Amino acid sequence: MDGAYCIGEFDAGKYYLIAQFLGYNQALISPIDLEKDQSLILETIILSFNKPMPQEIEVTGEKVMTINKVDRQVFDAQAFQGCKGGTATDILRNLRSVSINANGEIQARGASAFVVMIDGKTI
Repeated sequence: MDGAYCIGEFDAGKYYLIAQFLGYNQALISPIDLEKDQSLILETIILSFNKPMPQEIEVTGEKVMTINKVDRQVFDAQAFQGCKGGTATDILRNLRSVSINANGEIQARGASAFVVMIDGKTI
């Protein structure tokens, strides 16, 4: 789409046109004098940014908290900021698709046939 618009028929008279788009300053075209059955082709309307473009952008990243291996999934407990000072159970409750019932039984995607290890040791 090239931004061209066709606006329906208008009665003769004076009009103004406002062109605007999110993040841009609006453009006002005034006055527009229309006579009966007159076609009007306007010049290209150029909108300017309403905020200056940033001179510098900083990109930051974080260490991956999940590592998928052939025979296991490894989670980095330090990546769970909301669980600081908590227990391993608190971390497990924050993992996607892991649930712990009232008896403390752990299930991943509805299955309980797996081993949970902390620092390489079975719990």
